[in-house]
Amino acid sequence: MQIEILGLRHQLAALQRQKKRVSPRAADRLLWVLLSRIWKQWRSALVVVKPETVIAWHRKGFRLYWRGRVGQGRVLSG
Repeated sequence: MQIEILGLRHQLAALQRQKKRVSPRAADRLLWVLLSRIWKQWRSALVVVKPETVIAWHRKGFRLYWRGRVGQGRVLSG
């Protein structure tokens, strides 16, 4: 569990030091090599998602939400 927390904290630190695009440094790669040797499920904690992907997910969810409300006649007219 502690190794997983270390990996997740490292990802947060890498995201915070980059402004636009996260590009791993040599030290980042070394850490993940070491983690992969002692932690078999290291890939489950490694998540890097582009901001455009998150925005697309939010837009899709918003559309689905409002489609359901309109279909059920719950939208208030102004």
